[in-house]
Amino acid sequence: MKKAFTLIELIVVIAVIGIMTTIVVMNYQAGEKSISLQREGIKFFQNVRRAQAILGEGWEDCKENDKYHDNYRFGYGLFFDLSNKNEYILFADCQGTKSYDEDNDKIVETIKLEKDIEILNLKVDDFLKDDFSVVFVLPEPEVHFEPDGDLVSVTFQIEDGSNSRTVTLNEIGLVEYENN
Repeated sequence: MKKAFTLIELIVVIAVIGIMTTIVVMNYQAGEKSISLQREGIKFFQNVRRAQAILGEGWEDCKENDKYHDNYRFGYGLFFDLSNKNEYILFADCQGTKSYDEDNDKIVETIKLEKDIEILNLKVDDFLKDDFSVVFVLPEPEVHFEPDGDLVSVTFQIEDGSNSRTVTLNEIGLVEYENN
């Protein structure tokens, strides 16, 4: 008598392997999105530190005709706008207004969010806003929020709404990262 697998046994094994593969692939994709979300929070933290650090070296961004505007105090900042949920701006505050002015300030970099990640909301002192800017000004550096407040937060989410992370920045420039 020959020992072999029956057709039904082979079909069952192939079905089990197919189901297990589907589960692994689905969990991998969910994990990948969660890691992307975490990376965005960390990238925000790094960009805050970058805006603070450029204060000492990037002043050339606001020079016109080899001189600075009279009100320029070497400020750099970040600007967020909910009308574009997939990016934010690192800018030089060339007019010394301590807020973002698209006509007069220089964009240093437009920071794009990773695929499937978007900005869910923006808050200043727990009030929802459509946009805000954070500017760091020498010599301390001073931290200025526009609209005015003591605390700003950005909530990043996976586009399907399955997970989110909130990053908070306070008036002295400290950043906190929360899992929601």
